[in-house]
Amino acid sequence: MLLEARDRIGGRAYTIDHGGTGLDLGCGYLHSGDINPWTGIAERLGFEILRKAPPWAEDSRHYGARLNLEIDEAWDGFYERLEELEDARLHGDAPDLPCSAAFEAGNRFNEMLNALSGFINGAPWSAVSMIDHARYVDTNENWRVRAGYGRLIHTFGKDLPVQLSTVVQTVRHDGEFLRIDTARGTIDAKKLIVTIPATLLAANALRFAPDLPDKRAAAANLPLGHVTKLFLRMPKLACDLLPEETHVLGRCDNARTGSYLMRLHGSNIAECFFPSDLALDIERGGMVAAADYAMCELGAIYGTRLSQGFEPIAMHGWNADPFSRGGYSYATPGNADDRAILAAPIEDRIYFAGEATSREAFSTAHGAYASGVIAARACLDALRC
Repeated sequence: MLLEARDRIGGRAYTIDHGGTGLDLGCGYLHSGDINPWTGIAERLGFEILRKAPPWAEDSRHYGARLNLEIDEAWDGFYERLEELEDARLHGDAPDLPCSAAFEAGNRFNEMLNALSGFINGAPWSAVSMIDHARYVDTNENWRVRAGYGRLIHTFGKDLPVQLSTVVQTVRHDGEFLRIDTARGTIDAKKLIVTIPATLLAANALRFAPDLPDKRAAAANLPLGHVTKLFLRMPKLACDLLPEETHVLGRCDNARTGSYLMRLHGSNIAECFFPSDLALDIERGGMVAAADYAMCELGAIYGTRLSQGFEPIAMHGWNADPFSRGGYSYATPGNADDRAILAAPIEDRIYFAGEATSREAFSTAHGAYASGVIAARACLDALRC
């Protein structure tokens, strides 16, 4: 039985329909699509996969040729230094550092690099463990599910025995059976797989009796970064003048900027993605204020005539979501190994899964899936003994 706190399945995979276009308010890309298990699942279920480079991989730069070249040089230089520092930590005994140690002092694009970290991690590079970042496996194949990643995951799980709107409050593991206290009553079980986000474990939103302080400490070192997604309906003029799936970054001199994908799947919809502290402010301000912010940044790029008349459709701030309290996990400096601590089973009765427990695919839906398979196999093996 699956106990689901929300009134839907899928968690941070969440697609809504708008006029026949799937809008992913949560995860949207089959990262490492060529090795991603969801790719095969999507094909078996008849979902169309868009096997092409994502729009943000071919950024439509609007800063001018000279500035564009300087931005590319800053990004390439940062990653070269980062990989060199990471190699010394993965294959030597150098201590972990924040990824910001790879910054070039005084580089005027360091704030832009922090904006990019906001999209990747939900936090600035100064908050992110170098060792954890280096362990992530990426084939650089980032594909999409046309109907929506969230819809794929929902379809995959729709026939499972699920109790929706069932918040688990306490897990008691001091008796012969596990006693799982929920808002709808108590369930006895032999085994349990816990998949709630690290933020909720760290906050003791799910209580264990006896307590599991090591789990809470590890979860606290694997926070979920802040991200907010907003979708806007574009006016006809903008649709007529902009090519399909044009992508732009709002600014190159500030970490507080949005990522904008215009004409999603050739439609009249713009997808806006806000990172880190900006995501929190956008979330607090509400959808209308968020749309104004986006139009202001787009107006600076395309001119006010082209950027007027955008209408908000939907927004989801994951930090305010009570069942996630953030977007996706990163490890803080010095704490990369806490993913293994979080994943370790308790008494061969309580198992842990979710993207935060994945060593090589954290922050992704396929990392969550793979960790769930590992936990389920271990659970079944224990039941057979």
